[in-house]
Amino acid sequence: MKLQAKLSFLILGAVVLFGAAIGLYFALLAPARELRSDQSILQAASSQFLQERVMLNRLPMVSMAESLHALIRAHQNTEKALKHIAQLANLRAADREISQAMTVIDTLAQNAQDSYQKVLDASHALTQEASQVGISDRELVVYDLLVTPLVQHSPLYTPLKTLVETLRQALQNDDVWIDSASQTLAAQNEKIHELVDKIESNVSSTALTIVIAVFLALLGGVLLLARRLSRSVARIAYEVRLLRDGDLTRKFDVRFRDEVGALGRDMEEFLEHHRGVVRSIQAVAEENLRVKDSLEATIGTSEQATKGLHGAVGTMDESLSLLETKMQEVSGALSTIRGIVGDFTDVLAAQNGSIQDSSAAVIEMQASIDSIAQLTGTRAQSVSGLVQTAQEGGSKLDRTNELIREVGGSVDDIRDMAALIQQIAGQTDLLAMNAAIEAAHAGDAGKGFSVVAEEIRKLAEASRENSQHIGVKLQRIVDVISQVSGSSAETYEAFTRIQKEIQLFSDSLDEISQRLKEFSVGGKQINQSMAMLQGLTQDVAERGKTITHSTEHAQQAMDALAAGSDGVHEALNTLQTSETALFQAQDQVTALVDRIADVAASLHADAAKFKTE
Repeated sequence: MKLQAKLSFLILGAVVLFGAAIGLYFALLAPARELRSDQSILQAASSQFLQERVMLNRLPMVSMAESLHALIRAHQNTEKALKHIAQLANLRAADREISQAMTVIDTLAQNAQDSYQKVLDASHALTQEASQVGISDRELVVYDLLVTPLVQHSPLYTPLKTLVETLRQALQNDDVWIDSASQTLAAQNEKIHELVDKIESNVSSTALTIVIAVFLALLGGVLLLARRLSRSVARIAYEVRLLRDGDLTRKFDVRFRDEVGALGRDMEEFLEHHRGVVRSIQAVAEENLRVKDSLEATIGTSEQATKGLHGAVGTMDESLSLLETKMQEVSGALSTIRGIVGDFTDVLAAQNGSIQDSSAAVIEMQASIDSIAQLTGTRAQSVSGLVQTAQEGGSKLDRTNELIREVGGSVDDIRDMAALIQQIAGQTDLLAMNAAIEAAHAGDAGKGFSVVAEEIRKLAEASRENSQHIGVKLQRIVDVISQVSGSSAETYEAFTRIQKEIQLFSDSLDEISQRLKEFSVGGKQINQSMAMLQGLTQDVAERGKTITHSTEHAQQAMDALAAGSDGVHEALNTLQTSETALFQAQDQVTALVDRIADVAASLHADAAKFKTE
């Protein structure tokens, strides 16, 4: 590009950048102006709140119809202002703190209807009640209503007074709410005003910074262009002075695409062409020297390699023989491994069958244990009933002993009664003897009395015999009771021992049931372990099959390796034949290297006269 075109583009770019910076400045300020416009809506809402408050305070002092209509109109304007505020998206998106302030104002809009509705309800109720007295809404003045003679002498005075108080309270509450809302709106408006000022200040600072940065960038571009032009011209002049000495190592490093750059590139192409020619000559000379050195080193290495190859061939022959011996040993070892793996597979199969039998036995044993545990639980319940029956039998036996002791006590009373009978029999016998004596004294007159006396004597004799018989029987009864009492005591002790044994037996059954449950859990664990062992056995059997296949493949590989060793023997023979030909070729190459060394030394001496680096 021409220098004139560069300067023209530089001036045009400066004008465009300045215009873009000015446009960017006004574009950045546009949102701030929109925020100012939205803020004026907030101020208008504050005025509407104040207007509604004025109408609210005017309500009790003028006609109800006029003041209520004015209040409704003012409240509708307030609601419109709040709805308009709710639609201000620019303020909400401008800043987080402004969004929070707008949220507070939205809360005012949500609560604006409550206290206002109470005022309307109280006003309508008062208007309806006053109309019953004969006062219309155009004549109704809240402050003058209660002092009106028509109202004071009306039976509706008390309800009207209550409604007036209700309206005053509603007016007061609405006034307090409007005052609070006005203060809140004013505070949030002030906060938003400060934040908008801050945003406008930041935007102005940013825009001004961009304009200054653009100006500095343009100034730097002009200075950089002038500096690069002057340095390029001075460098070209310096390099031309050095070319007079025949130094081809200099470079014209000019990167501009103007006239100065074209001159530098032409000079650089001229020098590059001559440098390439000289470098080619020097490179060829140096390459010849390197080739000579490389050939000499290669010949030496080739001789050493040939000698090493000869030794390696002998070593390889010996190693191949040793390898064949080892392959035979490996083949034998593989055959042994196959036999061992086959035996091991048979053992695993037998072990797997034993594991299956053991698993079936464990399952059967576990089923038996579960059955025994269930039967033991049933028998434990029966033994518990037997313990209770033994306890009841012991109690009844104890009661029997008490009854036997009571019977033993009654025997003594029977003995006393038998003794009394014997005494009565003795006295009766004595009475019979006296009667017989008296009958004998009486003679014939006493015969009847004698018969009576005889009967009395027989009765006494029978009573004596019966009393003796009763005594004998009572003694036998006493002996039997003593024996029964002893047997009952022994029986009670036996019952007690039986009860203890039954209790021990019940405890043993509970312990056996608990152990059987533990055995059942252990049987399940054993069954799981047997299943796991069976799986491991099958896995090992599969691994054994894999080992068998691997040994077969290894045997095949060994056979192939043995076959390949014959080919290696043939290759070694061929290699020994080639060694002889290689020694002859080395002698011819040595003669050629000596000739190349003489030519390379001469060429390098001629090329060293030129300076290209």
